[in-house]
Amino acid sequence: QAPAQIARTEVRFVEPAGMKISWFAPGPDGKPGFNAQYLESPGRYNFLQAAIYRLKLSEIPNRPGLELYPTLEVVPSTGKTNTFIAHSSVPVSFTEEDFQQVAAGNFVVKVVYLPDPQFQDLASAGGLDEVVSSRLEPGVDPIAEAQRRGSILLIVRLGNIDLEAPNTPAMDAPPGGGMRMPAPGQMPMNPGMGRMVPYG
Repeated sequence: QAPAQIARTEVRFVEPAGMKISWFAPGPDGKPGFNAQYLESPGRYNFLQAAIYRLKLSEIPNRPGLELYPTLEVVPSTGKTNTFIAHSSVPVSFTEEDFQQVAAGNFVVKVVYLPDPQFQDLASAGGLDEVVSSRLEPGVDPIAEAQRRGSILLIVRLGNIDLEAPNTPAMDAPPGGGMRMPAPGQMPMNPGMGRMVPYG
């Protein structure tokens, strides 16, 4: 009998220590926004699979005032990853190099995967490895590279967008005249939504 499909992946935010992580979700009043509750790294949370979460990183050490809004895509478990996910958390780290890339205006994609046996020698301790776009040759797709090497568990996409910037419409504001000021913490994507909506 095949093992039951696992619905959540435990994500372990490892570094930088002391950074706060929250994500966009419905609040106690039913209105969506970034949670007042947050994790502090190192910290763990069991995220639903087959969902994309918009995170908010704040109180980043050595970067006063910087807030970043990466997405965390939690890939559904497969026959190859079920056993690992049933017993282990998946680590996510944000490094000084990641923050430098973003400060320079670059977009960073990090893919955490479980290597296939022929790539086990590439894996770090703990059995997992990570492909980071900034460490690849130009034009190499980090997601395709991770798929070539094994089974993807998580995809993190990090850029310099400010989703709570003042004096500008929210990202989901309708086209047309007048600016609609976003409520504090407003964000356009619901957890789990990954589809594009046609303009207009």
